[in-house]
Amino acid sequence: MTSVNVMVENKGTFDETSTLTFSINGVVTETRSVSVNAGTSKLDAFVWNTTNAPLGTNTIKANIAQVLNESSKKITDNTMTKTVTVIRDTTGIIMHVGNIAMSLKDSGPSTSGVAVVSLVNQSGTPVEGATIIGKWTVTGATSNVSGVTDVAGQVTFQSSAMRKAATGTVYTFEVTNVSLAGGAVYNSAGNVENSDSVTKI
Repeated sequence: MTSVNVMVENKGTFDETSTLTFSINGVVTETRSVSVNAGTSKLDAFVWNTTNAPLGTNTIKANIAQVLNESSKKITDNTMTKTVTVIRDTTGIIMHVGNIAMSLKDSGPSTSGVAVVSLVNQSGTPVEGATIIGKWTVTGATSNVSGVTDVAGQVTFQSSAMRKAATGTVYTFEVTNVSLAGGAVYNSAGNVENSDSVTKI
């Protein structure tokens, strides 16, 4: 649960009562009547149940309805919108690389390396939404890549294509870092493997 505070100000010379509406991502979640004396302001609070809120950016909006005889030119500040970022509480999750599956992909005369990295927690359960940063090394040339794990805890990385790669060309992928917002810990020492390679034959 999160409390969202809304300050309602009456800039006029008459006491007013109006309807305050609170919405999240375009969906109205609550409306209430608010009375504010002339020339004063009042702090109101809405409770936002974030249990099932979408991860990432959410838009919250508060709107106070136009009151009688209020000029349409003076209602531009009747609505306030803010964006907030929702993240999971991942405290207690300890992540490590469970596997790196290597293969080659041919496309015409060019060949790329493919690495499927699997990320799991201390119980062996796939970890979704984590960012894996890695590095390709092919014939001495390196390139950095990153990706986010899917519901199966996996990310697929593909190296740059090498045209007419010679027999014996080695494609190596190395995991250099893993992160997950919300308190999760990356235990690189627990990795089943940090890197793996595949060779063109």
